[in-house]
Amino acid sequence: MDDRDRSIVTQVAFKEASSHAGRMGMDLTVPEHMAAFEQVFSFLTESLFQAIGGQTAAESVIKAFPGTQVVAAPQYGQQPQYAQQGSFQQPQAFPQQRVLTAPRVKGQSNGEFPEWALQAFAEQGVTEVYDNRHMLATNPKRPWFKSTTGGDNAPAFWPPDR
Repeated sequence: MDDRDRSIVTQVAFKEASSHAGRMGMDLTVPEHMAAFEQVFSFLTESLFQAIGGQTAAESVIKAFPGTQVVAAPQYGQQPQYAQQGSFQQPQAFPQQRVLTAPRVKGQSNGEFPEWALQAFAEQGVTEVYDNRHMLATNPKRPWFKSTTGGDNAPAFWPPDR
């Protein structure tokens, strides 16, 4: 990711955080509202960079906006603390949210995946499956899903109530 891409991602996060602040009726001259805006902006920036696999948000913001310094994010209701000249604090880490993504389906797809299946695919590291749900009427012992990799030992998935 080059500097232009980092700048674009940072600008997108700033624009969305500003839009969110406007929709919420925030007055960014009020310390509590500034703190909330900073948290939304930091979360969006960090999320975008993690999704793209680039640098941390703090590094990218500093590079995109020279002279920017990282400070600890205030908790809601507290006064923000501003960095002293030359001081640097490590940014506060955001909790990681695990997003379950549906694998590719080889052959016929039979609709949305149930939550239990997405969880099982993630645990096994499966990225492509056969969707056998259309065959269950003729062969109910067949697994609902089966990984396309692993040959005879490919992971198979049945509903948890079986």
